[in-house]
Amino acid sequence: MISLVQINYEEKWPPLALLYVGSYLINNGFEVKIYDIYPNEIDETVNEIIKDNPIFVGFSVLTGITSFYSCIMADKLKRISPETKIVWGGHHPSLLPSQCLNEEFVDIVCIGEGEETALEIANALNSNTSLKNIKGIGYKKNSKEIVINTSRPREKNIDKYKLNWELIDIKNYIKKSNMQKVISFFSSRGCPFDCGFCSSVEFYERTWRPHSKAYVVENLVYLKDKYGIDTVYFSDDNFMANKTRGIEILEELYKNNIKTETLDIRIDMLNKQLMDELTRIDVSGIFLGWESGDDRMLELMNKRITSNDIIKVVQLLKKYPSVGVWASGIMCIPTETPESFKNTLNMASYIFENVPKGTVSLFRYMPLPKTKLLNLAIKNGFSYPNNTKDWVRVDPQTNYYDITWIPWLDKSHKQNILNTQFYTRNILRKYGKEGIKYKIQDIFNYIGEWRIKNQNFNLLFDKEIYSLISKYK
Repeated sequence: MISLVQINYEEKWPPLALLYVGSYLINNGFEVKIYDIYPNEIDETVNEIIKDNPIFVGFSVLTGITSFYSCIMADKLKRISPETKIVWGGHHPSLLPSQCLNEEFVDIVCIGEGEETALEIANALNSNTSLKNIKGIGYKKNSKEIVINTSRPREKNIDKYKLNWELIDIKNYIKKSNMQKVISFFSSRGCPFDCGFCSSVEFYERTWRPHSKAYVVENLVYLKDKYGIDTVYFSDDNFMANKTRGIEILEELYKNNIKTETLDIRIDMLNKQLMDELTRIDVSGIFLGWESGDDRMLELMNKRITSNDIIKVVQLLKKYPSVGVWASGIMCIPTETPESFKNTLNMASYIFENVPKGTVSLFRYMPLPKTKLLNLAIKNGFSYPNNTKDWVRVDPQTNYYDITWIPWLDKSHKQNILNTQFYTRNILRKYGKEGIKYKIQDIFNYIGEWRIKNQNFNLLFDKEIYSLISKYK
Protein backbone atom coordinates (compact mmCIF):
# COMPACT_ATOMS: atom_id res chain seq x y z
CA MET A 1 0.00 0.00 0.00
CA ILE A 2 1.12 3.54 -0.80
CA SER A 3 -0.68 6.53 0.71
CA LEU A 4 -0.78 9.85 -1.17
CA VAL A 5 -1.86 13.04 0.61
CA GLN A 6 -2.93 16.55 -0.37
CA ILE A 7 -4.10 19.10 2.21
CA ASN A 8 -6.60 21.74 1.07
CA TYR A 9 -7.70 25.01 2.62
CA GLU A 10 -10.26 26.21 0.04
CA GLU A 11 -12.85 24.42 -2.07
CA LYS A 12 -11.64 21.16 -3.55
CA TRP A 13 -10.71 20.50 -7.14
CA PRO A 14 -9.50 17.04 -8.22
CA PRO A 15 -5.99 16.36 -6.83
CA LEU A 16 -4.60 15.91 -10.33
CA ALA A 17 -0.94 15.69 -9.29
CA LEU A 18 -1.74 12.79 -6.95
CA LEU A 19 -4.01 11.25 -9.54
CA TYR A 20 -1.20 11.13 -12.11
CA VAL A 21 1.28 9.60 -9.65
CA GLY A 22 -1.25 7.24 -8.08
CA SER A 23 -2.49 6.00 -11.45
CA TYR A 24 1.07 5.29 -12.61
CA LEU A 25 1.79 3.33 -9.43
CA ILE A 26 -1.41 1.30 -9.80
CA ASN A 27 -0.66 0.60 -13.45
CA ASN A 28 2.68 -0.81 -12.31
CA GLY A 29 1.29 -3.16 -9.67
CA PHE A 30 1.04 -1.13 -6.45
CA GLU A 31 -2.03 -0.51 -4.33
CA VAL A 32 -2.72 3.19 -3.71
CA LYS A 33 -4.99 5.30 -1.54
CA ILE A 34 -5.42 9.04 -2.11
CA TYR A 35 -6.29 11.30 0.83
CA ASP A 36 -7.48 14.74 -0.26
CA ILE A 37 -8.24 16.36 3.08
CA TYR A 38 -8.76 19.57 5.05
CA PRO A 39 -6.61 20.50 8.08
CA ASN A 40 -9.29 19.40 10.53
CA GLU A 41 -9.05 15.87 9.09
CA ILE A 42 -5.33 15.44 9.74
CA ASP A 43 -5.55 13.41 12.98
CA GLU A 44 -8.18 11.04 11.61
CA THR A 45 -6.19 10.53 8.40
CA VAL A 46 -2.92 9.89 10.27
CA ASN A 47 -4.57 7.09 12.23
CA GLU A 48 -6.05 5.56 9.08
CA ILE A 49 -2.73 5.66 7.22
CA ILE A 50 -0.79 4.06 10.06
CA LYS A 51 -3.25 1.14 10.13
CA ASP A 52 -2.40 0.39 6.48
CA ASN A 53 1.37 0.32 7.17
CA PRO A 54 2.17 1.86 3.77
CA ILE A 55 5.44 1.47 1.85
CA PHE A 56 5.60 5.26 1.98
CA VAL A 57 3.35 8.29 2.49
CA GLY A 58 3.66 10.79 -0.34
CA PHE A 59 2.70 14.45 0.13
CA SER A 60 1.92 16.89 -2.70
CA VAL A 61 3.29 20.16 -1.33
CA LEU A 62 2.93 23.76 -2.52
CA THR A 63 4.49 26.75 -0.76
CA GLY A 64 2.50 28.45 1.99
CA ILE A 65 -0.41 27.10 3.94
CA THR A 66 -0.13 23.70 2.19
CA SER A 67 3.52 23.27 3.22
CA PHE A 68 2.58 24.45 6.75
CA TYR A 69 -0.07 21.78 7.26
CA SER A 70 2.03 19.15 5.48
CA CYS A 71 4.69 19.79 8.15
CA ILE A 72 2.12 19.31 10.89
CA MET A 73 0.77 16.07 9.44
CA ALA A 74 4.15 14.57 8.51
CA ASP A 75 5.44 15.36 12.00
CA LYS A 76 2.44 13.60 13.57
CA LEU A 77 3.01 10.55 11.37
CA LYS A 78 6.68 10.37 12.32
CA ARG A 79 6.04 10.78 16.04
CA ILE A 80 3.44 8.01 16.11
CA SER A 81 5.16 5.74 13.57
CA PRO A 82 8.89 6.60 13.21
CA GLU A 83 9.49 3.79 10.72
CA THR A 84 6.98 5.22 8.21
CA LYS A 85 8.77 6.68 5.20
CA ILE A 86 7.67 10.20 4.28
CA VAL A 87 8.14 11.39 0.69
CA TRP A 88 7.46 14.99 -0.32
CA GLY A 89 6.85 16.05 -3.91
CA GLY A 90 5.53 19.11 -5.71
CA HIS A 91 6.76 22.65 -6.29
CA HIS A 92 7.99 23.42 -2.78
CA PRO A 93 10.28 20.43 -2.12
CA SER A 94 11.44 20.47 -5.75
CA LEU A 95 12.65 24.05 -5.34
CA LEU A 96 13.98 23.64 -1.78
CA PRO A 97 14.99 19.97 -1.42
CA SER A 98 17.76 20.45 1.15
CA GLN A 99 15.71 22.67 3.44
CA CYS A 100 12.84 20.16 3.37
CA LEU A 101 15.21 17.27 4.11
CA ASN A 102 16.52 19.16 7.13
CA GLU A 103 13.15 18.42 8.73
CA GLU A 104 13.13 15.24 10.81
CA PHE A 105 9.77 14.24 9.35
CA VAL A 106 10.86 14.22 5.68
CA ASP A 107 12.85 11.20 4.46
CA ILE A 108 12.86 11.68 0.69
CA VAL A 109 11.98 14.51 -1.68
CA CYS A 110 10.94 14.07 -5.29
CA ILE A 111 12.50 16.81 -7.41
CA GLY A 112 10.40 17.58 -10.48
CA GLU A 113 7.57 15.49 -11.87
CA GLY A 114 6.75 12.43 -9.87
CA GLU A 115 5.40 9.50 -11.88
CA GLU A 116 8.64 7.66 -12.75
CA THR A 117 10.39 8.79 -9.58
CA ALA A 118 7.59 7.60 -7.27
CA LEU A 119 7.61 4.18 -8.94
CA GLU A 120 11.36 3.78 -8.48
CA ILE A 121 11.11 4.92 -4.85
CA ALA A 122 8.32 2.38 -4.26
CA ASN A 123 10.35 -0.43 -5.81
CA ALA A 124 13.46 0.47 -3.80
CA LEU A 125 11.64 0.74 -0.46
CA ASN A 126 9.60 -2.38 -1.14
CA SER A 127 12.74 -4.43 -1.85
CA ASN A 128 14.91 -2.59 0.74
CA THR A 129 17.46 -1.55 -1.87
CA SER A 130 19.53 1.63 -2.20
CA LEU A 131 18.14 4.98 -3.32
CA LYS A 132 21.46 6.18 -4.71
CA ASN A 133 20.69 5.47 -8.37
CA ILE A 134 17.20 6.99 -8.45
CA LYS A 135 17.26 10.17 -10.50
CA GLY A 136 15.32 13.22 -9.37
CA ILE A 137 15.36 12.67 -5.61
CA GLY A 138 17.03 13.89 -2.44
CA TYR A 139 17.29 11.69 0.64
CA LYS A 140 19.08 11.19 3.94
CA LYS A 141 22.04 8.86 4.07
CA ASN A 142 22.51 7.23 7.48
CA SER A 143 19.57 9.32 8.73
CA LYS A 144 21.64 12.54 8.70
CA GLU A 145 23.69 13.26 5.57
CA ILE A 146 21.61 14.89 2.82
CA VAL A 147 22.19 13.51 -0.66
CA ILE A 148 20.79 15.12 -3.82
CA ASN A 149 20.89 12.78 -6.82
CA THR A 150 21.19 13.79 -10.46
CA SER A 151 18.08 15.25 -12.07
CA ARG A 152 15.60 13.20 -14.05
CA PRO A 153 15.03 14.05 -17.73
CA ARG A 154 11.49 15.23 -18.42
CA GLU A 155 9.14 12.84 -20.18
CA LYS A 156 8.27 14.31 -23.56
CA ASN A 157 5.24 12.10 -24.17
CA ILE A 158 3.04 12.81 -21.17
CA ASP A 159 0.17 10.87 -22.77
CA LYS A 160 1.86 7.73 -21.39
CA TYR A 161 0.51 8.67 -17.94
CA LYS A 162 -3.01 7.23 -18.04
CA LEU A 163 -5.43 8.51 -15.42
CA ASN A 164 -7.41 6.12 -13.24
CA TRP A 165 -10.34 8.31 -12.21
CA GLU A 166 -11.68 5.64 -9.87
CA LEU A 167 -8.83 6.46 -7.47
CA ILE A 168 -10.91 9.42 -6.28
CA ASP A 169 -14.60 9.91 -5.59
CA ILE A 170 -15.54 12.14 -8.53
CA LYS A 171 -18.77 13.20 -6.85
CA ASN A 172 -16.70 15.19 -4.32
CA TYR A 173 -15.23 17.35 -7.09
CA ILE A 174 -18.13 18.12 -9.38
CA LYS A 175 -19.10 21.79 -9.13
CA LYS A 176 -22.67 22.67 -10.04
CA SER A 177 -22.89 26.01 -11.85
CA ASN A 178 -25.92 27.20 -13.84
CA MET A 179 -27.25 23.62 -14.03
CA GLN A 180 -23.86 22.44 -15.33
CA LYS A 181 -21.52 19.87 -13.80
CA VAL A 182 -17.98 21.27 -13.84
CA ILE A 183 -14.61 19.63 -13.22
CA SER A 184 -11.02 20.83 -13.59
CA PHE A 185 -8.41 19.24 -15.87
CA PHE A 186 -4.81 19.74 -17.02
CA SER A 187 -4.28 19.54 -20.78
CA SER A 188 -0.58 20.47 -20.58
CA ARG A 189 2.35 21.00 -18.23
CA GLY A 190 4.41 24.13 -17.82
CA CYS A 191 4.68 27.45 -19.63
CA PRO A 192 7.30 28.87 -22.02
CA PHE A 193 7.24 32.32 -20.37
CA ASP A 194 9.22 33.51 -17.36
CA CYS A 195 7.13 35.85 -15.21
CA GLY A 196 9.20 37.01 -12.24
CA PHE A 197 6.69 36.00 -9.55
CA CYS A 198 5.94 32.47 -10.82
CA SER A 199 7.50 29.28 -9.40
CA SER A 200 6.50 27.26 -12.47
CA VAL A 201 9.40 28.90 -14.32
CA GLU A 202 11.92 27.00 -12.18
CA PHE A 203 9.85 23.86 -11.64
CA TYR A 204 9.23 23.24 -15.36
CA GLU A 205 12.40 25.03 -16.54
CA ARG A 206 10.31 27.07 -19.00
CA THR A 207 9.20 23.95 -20.86
CA TRP A 208 5.68 23.40 -22.14
CA ARG A 209 4.53 19.87 -22.93
CA PRO A 210 0.97 19.20 -24.07
CA HIS A 211 -1.25 16.19 -23.93
CA SER A 212 -2.55 15.24 -27.33
CA LYS A 213 -6.03 16.30 -28.39
CA ALA A 214 -7.10 12.64 -28.30
CA TYR A 215 -5.91 12.23 -24.68
CA VAL A 216 -7.77 15.31 -23.45
CA VAL A 217 -10.99 14.53 -25.28
CA GLU A 218 -10.94 10.84 -24.33
CA ASN A 219 -10.66 11.63 -20.61
CA LEU A 220 -13.35 14.30 -20.61
CA VAL A 221 -15.77 12.25 -22.71
CA TYR A 222 -15.25 9.37 -20.26
CA LEU A 223 -16.15 11.66 -17.35
CA LYS A 224 -19.19 12.89 -19.24
CA ASP A 225 -20.44 9.40 -20.08
CA LYS A 226 -19.85 7.94 -16.62
CA TYR A 227 -20.49 10.87 -14.27
CA GLY A 228 -22.53 13.34 -16.31
CA ILE A 229 -19.84 16.03 -16.30
CA ASP A 230 -20.63 18.46 -19.11
CA THR A 231 -18.27 21.39 -18.41
CA VAL A 232 -14.52 21.66 -17.93
CA TYR A 233 -12.32 24.20 -16.14
CA PHE A 234 -8.81 24.00 -17.63
CA SER A 235 -6.14 24.52 -14.95
CA ASP A 236 -3.18 24.81 -17.35
CA ASP A 237 -0.66 27.58 -16.68
CA ASN A 238 -1.06 28.59 -20.32
CA PHE A 239 -3.77 26.75 -22.23
CA MET A 240 -3.19 28.71 -25.45
CA ALA A 241 0.60 28.26 -25.66
CA ASN A 242 -0.26 26.67 -29.01
CA LYS A 243 -3.42 28.37 -30.30
CA THR A 244 -4.11 25.88 -33.08
CA ARG A 245 -3.98 22.93 -30.69
CA GLY A 246 -6.07 24.80 -28.12
CA ILE A 247 -8.87 25.58 -30.55
CA GLU A 248 -8.85 22.02 -31.92
CA ILE A 249 -9.36 20.62 -28.40
CA LEU A 250 -12.15 23.07 -27.60
CA GLU A 251 -13.81 22.37 -30.96
CA GLU A 252 -13.78 18.62 -30.35
CA LEU A 253 -15.20 19.04 -26.85
CA TYR A 254 -17.92 21.29 -28.25
CA LYS A 255 -18.87 18.57 -30.74
CA ASN A 256 -19.18 16.17 -27.79
CA ASN A 257 -21.45 18.61 -25.91
CA ILE A 258 -18.78 19.46 -23.35
CA LYS A 259 -18.58 23.17 -22.56
CA THR A 260 -15.48 25.04 -21.46
CA GLU A 261 -16.07 27.24 -18.43
CA THR A 262 -12.61 28.75 -18.00
CA LEU A 263 -9.12 28.64 -19.51
CA ASP A 264 -5.98 30.70 -19.01
CA ILE A 265 -4.90 33.08 -21.80
CA ARG A 266 -2.13 35.66 -21.79
CA ILE A 267 -3.10 39.27 -22.51
CA ASP A 268 -0.77 39.41 -25.52
CA MET A 269 -2.42 36.35 -27.09
CA LEU A 270 -5.95 37.73 -27.11
CA ASN A 271 -7.31 39.23 -30.33
CA LYS A 272 -10.60 39.46 -32.21
CA GLN A 273 -9.98 36.30 -34.22
CA LEU A 274 -9.39 34.24 -31.07
CA MET A 275 -12.39 35.74 -29.27
CA ASP A 276 -14.60 34.98 -32.28
CA GLU A 277 -13.40 31.37 -32.19
CA LEU A 278 -13.98 31.04 -28.44
CA THR A 279 -17.52 32.39 -28.60
CA ARG A 280 -18.35 30.24 -31.62
CA ILE A 281 -17.54 27.07 -29.66
CA ASP A 282 -19.30 28.31 -26.51
CA VAL A 283 -16.34 29.01 -24.22
CA SER A 284 -18.00 30.82 -21.34
CA GLY A 285 -15.01 32.18 -19.43
CA ILE A 286 -11.35 33.16 -19.59
CA PHE A 287 -8.69 33.87 -16.97
CA LEU A 288 -6.34 36.80 -17.59
CA GLY A 289 -3.27 37.70 -15.54
CA TRP A 290 -3.01 41.45 -16.12
CA GLU A 291 -1.02 41.78 -12.85
CA SER A 292 -0.49 45.58 -12.70
CA GLY A 293 -1.58 48.90 -14.14
CA ASP A 294 1.92 50.33 -13.83
CA ASP A 295 4.38 49.90 -16.70
CA ARG A 296 7.44 49.80 -14.44
CA MET A 297 5.88 47.02 -12.39
CA LEU A 298 4.92 45.08 -15.52
CA GLU A 299 8.49 45.32 -16.79
CA LEU A 300 9.86 44.26 -13.40
CA MET A 301 7.58 41.20 -13.47
CA ASN A 302 8.74 40.41 -17.02
CA LYS A 303 5.13 40.24 -18.21
CA ARG A 304 6.04 41.43 -21.73
CA ILE A 305 2.94 43.63 -21.86
CA THR A 306 2.18 47.29 -21.16
CA SER A 307 -0.76 49.07 -19.56
CA ASN A 308 -1.89 50.06 -23.07
CA ASP A 309 -1.99 46.39 -24.05
CA ILE A 310 -4.31 45.72 -21.12
CA ILE A 311 -6.61 48.61 -22.08
CA LYS A 312 -6.84 47.37 -25.69
CA VAL A 313 -7.81 43.88 -24.53
CA VAL A 314 -10.44 45.26 -22.15
CA GLN A 315 -11.96 47.27 -25.01
CA LEU A 316 -12.03 44.07 -27.05
CA LEU A 317 -13.73 42.11 -24.26
CA LYS A 318 -16.51 44.72 -24.04
CA LYS A 319 -17.73 43.40 -27.39
CA TYR A 320 -18.18 39.86 -26.03
CA PRO A 321 -20.67 40.14 -23.14
CA SER A 322 -21.36 36.39 -23.05
CA VAL A 323 -17.77 35.60 -21.99
CA GLY A 324 -17.07 35.82 -18.28
CA VAL A 325 -13.66 37.23 -17.33
CA TRP A 326 -11.55 36.52 -14.25
CA ALA A 327 -8.91 39.25 -14.38
CA SER A 328 -6.14 38.80 -11.84
CA GLY A 329 -3.80 41.53 -10.55
CA ILE A 330 -1.06 41.64 -7.91
CA MET A 331 -0.57 44.27 -5.21
CA CYS A 332 2.61 45.01 -3.30
CA ILE A 333 5.24 43.80 -5.73
CA PRO A 334 8.70 44.69 -4.32
CA THR A 335 9.66 48.37 -4.94
CA GLU A 336 6.03 49.31 -5.58
CA THR A 337 5.53 53.01 -4.85
CA PRO A 338 2.32 54.80 -3.82
CA GLU A 339 1.99 56.00 -7.40
CA SER A 340 2.44 52.55 -8.98
CA PHE A 341 0.04 51.08 -6.41
CA LYS A 342 -2.54 53.73 -7.36
CA ASN A 343 -2.02 52.89 -11.04
CA THR A 344 -2.87 49.27 -10.31
CA LEU A 345 -6.00 50.23 -8.35
CA ASN A 346 -7.10 52.50 -11.22
CA MET A 347 -6.53 49.73 -13.75
CA ALA A 348 -8.54 47.29 -11.65
CA SER A 349 -11.38 49.81 -11.56
CA TYR A 350 -11.11 50.39 -15.31
CA ILE A 351 -11.28 46.67 -16.08
CA PHE A 352 -14.23 46.13 -13.74
CA GLU A 353 -16.18 49.05 -15.20
CA ASN A 354 -15.66 47.94 -18.79
CA VAL A 355 -15.88 44.16 -18.72
CA PRO A 356 -19.58 43.21 -18.98
CA LYS A 357 -19.31 39.99 -16.98
CA GLY A 358 -16.84 38.67 -14.42
CA THR A 359 -14.59 39.79 -11.62
CA VAL A 360 -11.29 41.59 -11.08
CA SER A 361 -9.15 40.02 -8.38
CA LEU A 362 -6.36 41.86 -6.58
CA PHE A 363 -4.09 39.47 -4.68
CA ARG A 364 -1.21 40.40 -2.39
CA TYR A 365 2.22 39.42 -3.72
CA MET A 366 3.53 36.01 -2.64
CA PRO A 367 7.37 35.73 -2.34
CA LEU A 368 7.79 32.21 -3.73
CA PRO A 369 11.10 30.34 -3.57
CA LYS A 370 13.51 30.47 -6.53
CA THR A 371 11.56 33.25 -8.26
CA LYS A 372 13.23 36.35 -9.68
CA LEU A 373 11.28 38.72 -7.47
CA LEU A 374 12.15 36.88 -4.25
CA ASN A 375 15.69 38.30 -4.14
CA LEU A 376 14.27 41.78 -4.69
CA ALA A 377 11.86 41.25 -1.80
CA ILE A 378 14.75 40.13 0.43
CA LYS A 379 16.81 43.15 -0.59
CA ASN A 380 13.91 45.37 0.45
CA GLY A 381 13.24 43.83 3.85
CA PHE A 382 11.70 40.37 3.48
CA SER A 383 13.20 37.85 5.91
CA TYR A 384 13.95 34.54 4.16
CA PRO A 385 12.20 31.63 5.96
CA ASN A 386 14.76 29.51 7.81
CA ASN A 387 12.65 26.33 7.96
CA THR A 388 9.86 24.69 6.00
CA LYS A 389 7.02 25.60 8.33
CA ASP A 390 8.07 29.25 8.27
CA TRP A 391 7.16 29.54 4.57
CA VAL A 392 3.57 30.00 5.69
CA ARG A 393 4.54 33.68 6.09
CA VAL A 394 4.53 34.16 2.30
CA ASP A 395 0.92 33.07 1.86
CA PRO A 396 -1.51 36.03 1.65
CA GLN A 397 -4.43 33.79 2.54
CA THR A 398 -3.15 33.28 6.10
CA ASN A 399 -2.88 35.40 9.23
CA TYR A 400 0.88 34.77 9.26
CA TYR A 401 1.37 36.95 6.19
CA ASP A 402 2.91 40.39 6.52
CA ILE A 403 4.26 42.81 3.88
CA THR A 404 7.75 43.67 5.13
CA TRP A 405 9.37 44.62 1.83
CA ILE A 406 7.57 47.92 1.14
CA PRO A 407 8.71 50.56 3.68
CA TRP A 408 5.90 53.08 3.14
CA LEU A 409 3.14 50.62 4.09
CA ASP A 410 2.03 51.30 7.65
CA LYS A 411 -0.58 49.33 9.62
CA SER A 412 -3.55 51.19 8.16
CA HIS A 413 -2.27 50.74 4.59
CA LYS A 414 -1.82 47.02 5.17
CA GLN A 415 -5.36 46.69 6.53
CA ASN A 416 -6.74 48.53 3.51
CA ILE A 417 -4.83 46.21 1.19
CA LEU A 418 -6.20 43.18 3.04
CA ASN A 419 -9.72 44.59 2.62
CA THR A 420 -9.01 45.20 -1.07
CA GLN A 421 -8.06 41.54 -1.49
CA PHE A 422 -11.24 40.45 0.32
CA TYR A 423 -13.55 42.72 -1.68
CA THR A 424 -12.18 41.83 -5.09
CA ARG A 425 -12.15 38.09 -4.41
CA ASN A 426 -15.43 37.79 -2.53
CA ILE A 427 -17.80 40.66 -3.26
CA LEU A 428 -17.25 42.46 -6.57
CA ARG A 429 -18.79 40.48 -9.41
CA LYS A 430 -20.70 41.22 -12.59
CA TYR A 431 -23.16 38.56 -13.70
CA GLY A 432 -24.31 40.17 -16.94
CA LYS A 433 -27.94 39.46 -16.02
CA GLU A 434 -31.10 41.41 -15.24
CA GLY A 435 -33.24 41.06 -12.13
CA ILE A 436 -33.57 42.37 -8.58
CA LYS A 437 -30.82 40.10 -7.21
CA TYR A 438 -28.34 41.48 -9.75
CA LYS A 439 -29.45 45.07 -9.10
CA ILE A 440 -28.58 44.52 -5.44
CA GLN A 441 -25.23 43.11 -6.52
CA ASP A 442 -24.66 46.27 -8.59
CA ILE A 443 -25.06 48.34 -5.42
CA PHE A 444 -22.34 46.32 -3.69
CA ASN A 445 -20.19 46.61 -6.81
CA TYR A 446 -20.53 50.40 -6.76
CA ILE A 447 -19.73 50.68 -3.04
CA GLY A 448 -16.88 48.18 -3.21
CA GLU A 449 -15.29 49.77 -6.26
CA TRP A 450 -15.40 53.18 -4.59
CA ARG A 451 -13.81 51.75 -1.45
CA ILE A 452 -11.01 50.11 -3.43
CA LYS A 453 -10.29 53.10 -5.63
CA ASN A 454 -10.18 55.45 -2.63
CA GLN A 455 -8.75 52.89 -0.16
CA ASN A 456 -11.50 53.84 2.26
CA PHE A 457 -12.93 50.94 4.28
CA ASN A 458 -14.49 52.80 7.20
CA LEU A 459 -17.83 51.50 8.52
CA LEU A 460 -17.66 48.10 6.90
CA PHE A 461 -21.40 47.49 7.25
CA ASP A 462 -21.70 46.59 3.55
CA LYS A 463 -19.25 43.71 4.06
CA GLU A 464 -21.38 42.23 6.84
CA ILE A 465 -24.67 42.82 4.96
CA TYR A 466 -23.21 41.15 1.87
CA SER A 467 -22.20 38.12 3.93
CA LEU A 468 -25.76 37.78 5.20
CA ILE A 469 -27.37 38.22 1.77
CA SER A 470 -24.95 35.69 0.22
CA LYS A 471 -26.40 32.93 2.42
CA TYR A 472 -29.74 33.34 0.67
CA LYS A 473 -28.51 33.53 -2.92
